[in-house]
Amino acid sequence: MPESYRREHGDPGAAYHIPTLSQYDDGSNMLININCIRCKIRHHYRPQDLLEVCGDVALDKVTRQFRCERCGRKDYLEVSLDSLMTSEMTELKVRRLVKIKTIRRPVWEDVTPSVDDT
Repeated sequence: MPESYRREHGDPGAAYHIPTLSQYDDGSNMLININCIRCKIRHHYRPQDLLEVCGDVALDKVTRQFRCERCGRKDYLEVSLDSLMTSEMTELKVRRLVKIKTIRRPVWEDVTPSVDDT
C-alpha cells in the first residue's frame, strides 16, 4: 500500500488487536479453556495463572506452550475464553497453579583439549 493511503486511513491491522493475558487479569470471573479436539479433553484455567506460566502473550499464542496430557500433541489444542457467573464457577473444576518446576539439563560440547588445559 502506498504511504499516502496509510496516513489517510490509519493502520489496517489496528482494528484486529488481539488481547493479551494481562488484559483478562482483572479479578473477574473470566476463565480460559484449553481443549484438545482429538481427545475431547477440556481444562479451565484462571488468566493470572497462565500469565505467570506463559507471560503476557496473546490469547491465541497460549496453546504453543501446552501439550495434551493424553495424546501429547500440540496441534489439536484450541483456546477459548469464558465469562461465567458465580453460580457456574462452583460447578467447574478449575486448574490452579501450585508451583513451577524448572528442569535443568546439561548441554555438552566436544572440544579438543589443548596443552594449556592439562
